[in-house]
Amino acid sequence: MSFALAAGTRLVLMDEPTNGLDIPSKSIFRRVVARHFTDDRTFVISTHQVHDVEQLIDHLLIISTGGMLLDASVADVCGRYSFELRQPGEPLGGVVYVEPSLQGNLVMVRRQAGWPETQLNLELLFNAVVQGKLPAGSLAGGEEV
Repeated sequence: MSFALAAGTRLVLMDEPTNGLDIPSKSIFRRVVARHFTDDRTFVISTHQVHDVEQLIDHLLIISTGGMLLDASVADVCGRYSFELRQPGEPLGGVVYVEPSLQGNLVMVRRQAGWPETQLNLELLFNAVVQGKLPAGSLAGGEEV
């Protein structure tokens, strides 16, 4: 990665770049990548460690054996959905996808007018997409937005 960045390459491909890194090293990795973002450079990151990179990305592709499951910008996803933690007993109306956690329920809900934009939860989005939980016409099925 250092050589590619020093050489000024326009396309940087990374496969599981944070595997084996400890927490401080992951933080350094994110800072280095963020510092080298330019309008004429593209980073393609393939990873299962989605929380390590979710603050670095601006476009998402989720690919499965069956083809493209999602092709959307982070702005479009966050413009259409909110990612929240709801306490046990809170209503789950309008929830597109839910996962229980020790702190409550992690939910992905269609964003309503006037709601503030929330931070992307890439793992929650991935699970919703892979399990086919997104309503038709809402970024599902490889729809480009």
